[in-house]
Amino acid sequence: MKQIKKSIAVLLLLWSTAQTAFADTANEYLVVHLANGTQVSYMLEEKPLVTYDGPVIRVESAAVSDDHRMSEVEKLTFVKKADVSEQLAADEIRIVVAPESVTVQGLPAGTSLTLADLQGRVLATAAAGATGEATIATGSLPGGVYIVAAANGHVFKIYK
Repeated sequence: MKQIKKSIAVLLLLWSTAQTAFADTANEYLVVHLANGTQVSYMLEEKPLVTYDGPVIRVESAAVSDDHRMSEVEKLTFVKKADVSEQLAADEIRIVVAPESVTVQGLPAGTSLTLADLQGRVLATAAAGATGEATIATGSLPGGVYIVAAANGHVFKIYK
C-alpha cells in the first residue's frame, strides 16, 4: 500500500513537473533530490523531459539521459539559475552539458571521470581536482551517444 501511495505521489509530482517543464527551463536547473539526502542537478541548454517508466525516473534532453530509481527519488524541482549558488551543497552533483564539453561538479577530489562509446571503448578520462570538478572535451567527437561514468558510481548518457 505504501508503494502504491508513493507511486501516485510521484505521478502527481511528475505531472506537475511536466507542466513546469514548459516554463523557461533554459534559465533553470532541474534538481533531483534523492532520499539519501544527496542531489543531482542538471544545467541544460534546452528543456529536459522527465518520464516515469516502472521503477525508473528518466531525465532526458537532446544532450543527456540519466536514470534514477523511483524508490530513491524524494522530489524534483526547478531552480532559477540566478538563485543557484556557485557553491555546491554538501553531497550535490551538478552535471553541465555544453556543446563542446561535459563537466561534473561535486565529485570527491581525485575521482576519475570516464567517457566511453556504446561499445565500451574509453575515449577520454579526467580526474576531479581539488574543487571537485572534472571536465571532458567533447567538441571533436562525432555525433552519437556516449556514456559518462564517475568512479563514485554515477553514470549517465550524453548525446552529441
